[in-house]
Amino acid sequence: MITIAALIVLLFTTTAAVAADIHPQSIEGEGRYIQNITQLTSAGINGEGYFSRDMKKIIFQSIRDENPYYQIYTMDIDGSKQRLVSSGKGKTTCSYFRPDGNKIIYASTHHNPASGTEPPKEEKRYQWDFDSDMEIYEADPDGSNLRRLTNSDGYDAEGVYSNDGTRIVFTSQRDGDLEIYIMNADGTNTRRLTNSKGYDGGSFFSPDDKEIVFRAFRDAEKPGNAHVFIVGADGKGERQVTNIEAVNWAPYFHPSGKYIIFASNPESPGNFDLYIIKPDGTGLTRITYDEGFDGLPVFSPDGKKLLWTSTRAGGKSQLFIADWAYGR
Repeated sequence: MITIAALIVLLFTTTAAVAADIHPQSIEGEGRYIQNITQLTSAGINGEGYFSRDMKKIIFQSIRDENPYYQIYTMDIDGSKQRLVSSGKGKTTCSYFRPDGNKIIYASTHHNPASGTEPPKEEKRYQWDFDSDMEIYEADPDGSNLRRLTNSDGYDAEGVYSNDGTRIVFTSQRDGDLEIYIMNADGTNTRRLTNSKGYDGGSFFSPDDKEIVFRAFRDAEKPGNAHVFIVGADGKGERQVTNIEAVNWAPYFHPSGKYIIFASNPESPGNFDLYIIKPDGTGLTRITYDEGFDGLPVFSPDGKKLLWTSTRAGGKSQLFIADWAYGR
């Protein structure tokens, strides 16, 4: 998004050269936690995928077909039947299924005819261009009946539904700083949840919808660092979860609520791997060991599958799925 999407493009292009194949040592280390790894995409640059509640579909973003900006696609869980569901215009990012499967949301700039006509900017590591035209839209799963949910001055994106489908949590710059907001699923009753200088984003609900996990760039002394935080859905009880001196981002709750998976790069700037940690900050465990980029992890609704974005097959980023074996 340059936004998360731009960060993704940057990380993918900077790490692809070192991820030429799936290294034997990574398979040996990862086998304790993820098994039967399958690559789902191959055309273009692909990432940030999410399951439908019935686990039949995945929604994701992709750069392909000579369009230099991300658009939103869906596919079957085996990678087949990939289809464009966004307008194909402007810039899009941050898609998600409503739990009942009857709607999707994503962020887009297509309402501005000039957006997406300029060539993409050359990105620098950990720098974002938060497009002020980015707004959150709702649509049917096939992309029809598009309806705008946000309408503010500044960036609105990174929206996801609550598990009961009644609310959406998202990032907005409407008040000058990038903070976490929550609104009803129809776009009404918007409320601000965080109020700290820096970039708060990438938020997701806990399984019981009582808390929200997110990542924040707030470290004034080390502005390149990011940490995982949790805040109540009412904006109360905020606490920091991670303490690794690194970019800790893309957190996501396991459906059990017992731990959070996230991406981090403590070993080197371009080498992101997946880790899990308990909500109280204990139990840090490394999950992936591949060189290059592993990020944007999400669990299937039943907690038995892991979907993530990786450069492990060489070249550009792609979506991978595996059986989740942790704790078995």
